[in-house]
Amino acid sequence: MTTFNRTLKPFQIAGRDFLSSKYHALLADDMGTGKTTQALAAVHKLNLGRVAVVCPASVRSNWKQEIEDCMGSAALGRFVVDSYNAAANSKFPGGSYDAVILDEAHYLKTPDSQRTQAVFGNENGLARKAKIKWALTGTPVLNRPAEIYPVAASLFGSALSPYNTRTSFEQRFCGAYFDGRGINAKGATHLDDLQQRLAPFMLRRTKAEVLPQLPPRIVQRFALDSVTEEDLAPVFALEAEIDNREAYLSSTHEDYAQLGDTSRMDKALGIAKARAVAEFVDDLIETTGRKVVVITRHREVVHRLDQALGHQLPVTYVGGMGDEAKRESIKTFQNDKDCFVIIGNMQAIGTGVDGLQKASCDIVFAEFSWCPKEIEQCMDRLHRIGQSASAVNVYIPHVPGTLESAKLQVNWNKSVVIKKLFGGSLFGENNSIVEPTETDMDLVLGGLL
Repeated sequence: MTTFNRTLKPFQIAGRDFLSSKYHALLADDMGTGKTTQALAAVHKLNLGRVAVVCPASVRSNWKQEIEDCMGSAALGRFVVDSYNAAANSKFPGGSYDAVILDEAHYLKTPDSQRTQAVFGNENGLARKAKIKWALTGTPVLNRPAEIYPVAASLFGSALSPYNTRTSFEQRFCGAYFDGRGINAKGATHLDDLQQRLAPFMLRRTKAEVLPQLPPRIVQRFALDSVTEEDLAPVFALEAEIDNREAYLSSTHEDYAQLGDTSRMDKALGIAKARAVAEFVDDLIETTGRKVVVITRHREVVHRLDQALGHQLPVTYVGGMGDEAKRESIKTFQNDKDCFVIIGNMQAIGTGVDGLQKASCDIVFAEFSWCPKEIEQCMDRLHRIGQSASAVNVYIPHVPGTLESAKLQVNWNKSVVIKKLFGGSLFGENNSIVEPTETDMDLVLGGLL
């Protein structure tokens, strides 16, 4: 057996042993605690042969680098590392495997999606090609308990009995009911029962439990008062258009309009804020002399920030970039003393990216999500092993009286459910942040919550 070239911390040894003792398991440690290393250590301990790793496209190169670092370049031949999209498009290499590792397993939260069917499908699902199936995710639930059903039912369905069908699971643990349009399974019920059923198959440790030496995160949520009426003019115009639109009679069309309008408002507000956010980032760099990670959601916002911060020689990290281009962006941000900013799309930079913590301890959300765990994933690009600063500083500038006020409250409400089910909270255990107050919210909440 080859040597494992990584010294494990005690909790990582426990994680390795947990995985290696089970055919089916979910390692749900907090982001930044080294789940990849623990999974590879378990592969090494069992001396497994052919192993499939299914992961987001953005972290394929990270997995290959970890395999080489932990087990040597010769071990790369034992692994097939490819994306969920490759699995969904039947491009994942065939044959049998000793183990299938499902990284960022929350990507499989939708039972009927093409990627979930490609992995867990009854006939040709990739997971059926191996006896050992390990799921890894620091966010087993992004928003609500219904999202864990595909993984739980497929890997340890017997533990859910008699609630192991989708309908019975949603009725028991999601408070499912008919809302006049369809089955609404967005609730959360009997969480203690669900947690107890998952416990034998799931190992979950927070950073506060296993890495007390990590610095705290200081989260500052503040009103962005430099956004002008001129900046917001397109937002006001869009609000007027939506407000004056003739109502649809069809509930189907109306639901579609609501979703589309929310998306349009999100993007318009992100664009409207870009100038003011860039000014804040400039001030932060001038004050601290430190490099800054900036998080966005929309390509147009990335473009505007890139232009406004051009004098800081920013690099970008967005979906659609090749693996090599992404690696170069990280290296430039780490090593170029004149590059003070990396601007990342939340979906691309928020998952599986390592190395930012070596260059920065400041993160600014130019845009943020309705989903609390997506926000936390981005924070944990800095708040992880390798961070040497005394604290990680998180800045969430928002525009009061807009859709962002609703987002703050929705994120808080969701985080309460997630904390009860899995431990932790929206912003982790070591943070200086409080629940949004009524004064932070606006009349917009009345129509959205």
